Amino acid sequence: MGLTIRNELVPRIGSWFLLNQPILRHLTAVACKCHSVSESDETFLLSFQNSSAIGSGMAGLFITFEGSEACGKSTQVKRLECKLHEMGKKAIVVHEPGSTDIGLAIRHILLHMKENRAMCPETELLLFAASRAQLVREVIDPALASGAVVVSDRFYDSTTVYQGVARNLDPEFVAHLNQFVVDGYRPDRTFVLDLDVEVANRRRIRRVRPVGGGDRIEELPQEFFMFVRQGYHDLAAKEPGRVKLIDAAPSADEVEAAIWKQLDGLLD
Repeated sequence: MGLTIRNELVPRIGSWFLLNQPILRHLTAVACKCHSVSESDETFLLSFQNSSAIGSGMAGLFITFEGSEACGKSTQVKRLECKLHEMGKKAIVVHEPGSTDIGLAIRHILLHMKENRAMCPETELLLFAASRAQLVREVIDPALASGAVVVSDRFYDSTTVYQGVARNLDPEFVAHLNQFVVDGYRPDRTFVLDLDVEVANRRRIRRVRPVGGGDRIEELPQEFFMFVRQGYHDLAAKEPGRVKLIDAAPSADEVEAAIWKQLDGLLD
């Protein structure tokens, strides 16, 4: 039937890969025609996710923070964590890449290992995805199932913007990879801390770092971060209900107040 060994094996690892096999692509096209929708329609394709997807039973609240380097994400994540605890809510904070033993090992490879200067964009993409896959299954899934508020310093939007936009990798593949990795999890609210690239660079230079504590991503040229910023702006325009642009230039107190205003109603 013309199927290769790869086409027989790949379906076992995720719904998108399953749908992209020759026979099932044909069946999908037929089904789309019957339902009068486009084969590329995201909602229709998502309906093909297997019923055991771990994201389907999400009971807690999932909040993510995004933005370029030195925009103040870590500060606001800590402030939100403290506020949630003051309210008596169970809050679990995670960051990417990291927050699991495997994620921390991948973080070292991605950001700090001296040999990583030779890393190609495709390798970078897959390493971030691997760290996220572990984080979702080991930490985020059980935390949300228990009803906790999970606050994540970066999630799949970082991959969409950094690798899909700034690295200029195939955005369709990046989107499908994200879908496979997070297996149904989508943040309830995403805060993008928006900061002018020049201002962010000055903040980065002023930050106190241990000797050799810089990372490979931070050292990329400013042009890269211009693409990153534009990518986040485009994302916010595409998903205004979920993604909120927050001006990160004012004081930390003012930024916190703006974030809290956008959380109104979600924590009731």
